[in-house]
Amino acid sequence: MEKRRFERVGFHADVIIKQERLSIHGLAENISLKGLFVKTSQTLPVGEPVEISILFYGTTTQLCLCFPATVARVTVEGIGFKFDKIDLSSVLLAKNTAVFGVSHPDQVMAEFYAFLGQPADGQ
Repeated sequence: MEKRRFERVGFHADVIIKQERLSIHGLAENISLKGLFVKTSQTLPVGEPVEISILFYGTTTQLCLCFPATVARVTVEGIGFKFDKIDLSSVLLAKNTAVFGVSHPDQVMAEFYAFLGQPADGQ
C-alpha cells in the first residue's frame, strides 16, 4: 500500500516546466502541498532541478505561480515533481485548491497545519 504524507488532489491547469536547455508544456493532473504531477510526453531525468510555472486564466487576467522543483519520478504519462521551496501565497493557493477539491477537507487541513509546523527545509 502506498503511503503519502500529503493528500493528492485532482487539479488541472497549464504548466510550463523550465530546465536549463528547454521548456516543456504539460497539463497538471494532481497537486499536493509538496508536489505536482504533470501529464506530458516529454521526459527529464529524476533529480533534475526545474522551475515550474502553473498558469491560471481568468476572464480578464492571468495568474502565474512559479517555484523551484525537482523531478521525483517519470512515468509514460508524465513527470512527478517535488516542490523545493514554495512561498506562503503559493502554499495557501495549494491549500485552498486541495481543500475545495476533496470530499474530506479535514484531512487536508490537518496535513496543511502539520506542513506549516515543519522547518522550511523540510527536516
